[in-house]
Amino acid sequence: MAAVQQAELNLEFAKVHAPVDGYITNLNLRLGSQAVANQPVLALVDVNSYWIDGFFKENTIADIRSGDRAVVTLMTYPDSPIEARVDSIGWGIAQQDGSTGFELLPTVSPTFEWIRLAQRVPVRIQLADVPQHIQLRVGTTCSVLVMTGSGDGSHKHPVPAAPKALQ
Repeated sequence: MAAVQQAELNLEFAKVHAPVDGYITNLNLRLGSQAVANQPVLALVDVNSYWIDGFFKENTIADIRSGDRAVVTLMTYPDSPIEARVDSIGWGIAQQDGSTGFELLPTVSPTFEWIRLAQRVPVRIQLADVPQHIQLRVGTTCSVLVMTGSGDGSHKHPVPAAPKALQ
């Protein structure tokens, strides 16, 4: 009886439960592969945590406020604009190239070829109701149009698609 209970307990230890709703990706296990504790074997994309990081020129962010309405147009679905809101605006960026800069600030390159560009500042955009037919994917590209001064909620008309020239 004790051996059966120990086997049932060991079987429970072998089960893995996802902490969030999502999609499994980058799963490269084969029959006979061994999983080791604290070693990742797959990626789990949380379907309830999508956001957009828009990189706006430093000379355009002065009027952007948290709560402003935004229109997100995904390259994958150019005719299906998504209602969104500005969640936050970055307070700093690193000055050198690399994935993470000094003090864990995001790094955004200020040059393109030999031309010095206006610095880009990250603006976090939170998606509202995503239409059923749209499948979001981490790392895809979109256009973001922020309607400055709309954070008070007085603008209730539906969001337009971003003009083709801006996509």
